[in-house]
Amino acid sequence: MAQRFGRYWLHEKIGLGGMAEVWRATLGPDEHTFAFEIAVKMLLPHLARDKATVDMFRTEADIAKLLRHPNIVQVYESGVIDGQTYISMEYVWGTDLATLVETLRKKRLRFPPELALFVAMQVLRALDYVHRAKSAAGEPMDIVHRDVTPSNVYVTYDGQVKLADFGIARVNFLEERDDPMLKGKVAYMPPEVLRGGHVDQTADLWGIAVTLWELLTTTHLHEGVPDSDLVKADPPPVIHAPHEINADVPEDLSLIVARALSPKKKKRPRDAVELYRDLKLYVRDSGLKADAAALGRFVSALTGKGATAQPARAPVGPATGIFERPSYQVPVGMSPTQRFEIVMRKRRVLWPVLAAGVAVGAAGGSAAAWQLLRSRAPEPTGRPAAVAATPPAPVSPPVAVEPPASTDSRARPGGPDGLADDPAWSGNGGKTGPKVEAAMQRARTQARRQKYAAAEATYRELLAAHPRHVPAILGRADVLLQLERYPEAEEAARSALALEPRSPAAHLLLGDALWMQRHDKDARAAYQRCVELAPGSKSAQTARRILSKL
Repeated sequence: MAQRFGRYWLHEKIGLGGMAEVWRATLGPDEHTFAFEIAVKMLLPHLARDKATVDMFRTEADIAKLLRHPNIVQVYESGVIDGQTYISMEYVWGTDLATLVETLRKKRLRFPPELALFVAMQVLRALDYVHRAKSAAGEPMDIVHRDVTPSNVYVTYDGQVKLADFGIARVNFLEERDDPMLKGKVAYMPPEVLRGGHVDQTADLWGIAVTLWELLTTTHLHEGVPDSDLVKADPPPVIHAPHEINADVPEDLSLIVARALSPKKKKRPRDAVELYRDLKLYVRDSGLKADAAALGRFVSALTGKGATAQPARAPVGPATGIFERPSYQVPVGMSPTQRFEIVMRKRRVLWPVLAAGVAVGAAGGSAAAWQLLRSRAPEPTGRPAAVAATPPAPVSPPVAVEPPASTDSRARPGGPDGLADDPAWSGNGGKTGPKVEAAMQRARTQARRQKYAAAEATYRELLAAHPRHVPAILGRADVLLQLERYPEAEEAARSALALEPRSPAAHLLLGDALWMQRHDKDARAAYQRCVELAPGSKSAQTARRILSKL
């Protein structure tokens, strides 16, 4: 018999934890007529007198009610009924990842890598939304979930993935940033947090990286190590790459996960989008196929449950108008998938723009531009070459260039092999000769065939002899973007602008490089300048399309 609880009907207890119990419930005039199922989470009675616990429980509801995303368990309302503090939320017909992994271990089975990737990418979509969420007043909340673990990631029997439980989440205006208390599961905390460091949003990325590691290996990251030993460990325990534990895990995928679990924070992905992009590129390059339907079939087969196991539903009755599901709230900015697709679309469009050619630098080149080319060194890219499916060539510093002896723009210093003295390269009267055009054509062909490292080397060789050749500088900048060497791409774009300040293609490439480094404001300015300089050009069309998405 269902129990009456305010306007809810409690049908069965589906969960019990240290703080609360969870019931499958319905909302309606009677227990047999309802609009849909919900979950009611109730604080345990003996904790109702603990103000700190009650505040934590209510904070979970207050935060989660602001978040509306397909990959987050939606919270509807909270309150007190007959002295019982409760939260009503979306009912997830499925199971959590911790239960799935334990079931797999008992049956000595593995979680398919493509499905593990699909789950991780869906959680990253949720984290990207959560990390960028704003309050009703438009203030960034700087939310850190702090409990991204398999027990808080749910998978439904039709393959949906949902992140739940914001009970210990940190919000910038609700909690001290330097709270010394550890909150969450120690086994899913990054080393710097265990050592008392500041908790920021990268802690959530560590949590999903550990979760992905455990899905791929079907074991716990720190198997058999007590939490007290993890807190005291200095240096932190060595983390093996997944393929060292499970030989069936592809090494390229394993290295992506290993990077996300690096003991050095600066080597890990900076945000959810960067880790999402690494996994997305791996999925694309490896040709893996996984979707919600495949995940749903796997979960249903593993658990022996599914859509047919759901309780019989009565016809929708008068309760429909009592409680409406809130609509999906579009996040501020683009989703990770939108960002990824726009970047790839921009790169496909950019080659015809470069093929059209850009005017060679104006006469009377600036000595300051030469100094810029000479003094600025490339910054580290932050991504190991082994992560990519096809490793790029090692980053080489640009060849040092001496300032010209005169202000004549035709004067060119000799390269390391004396190529500038070859008439076939320099041409008559300082104009580019057939070797320059042949090198440009070769580099463009290499890039079109996605041989980006070879194309970059060709451009670099050409620029050693002709450092003021703007099309080559722009071509190299675009190839550096393809290699994800974003600081070097920015440097190349700025070098081109020093020689040709009104080049729309250079401003477009600069915007790409800045945007990929998360300098959104500066990227937007570069795209706008591209549009202002040549409103009707293909570069401006591309920039205008990107601006509409920013």
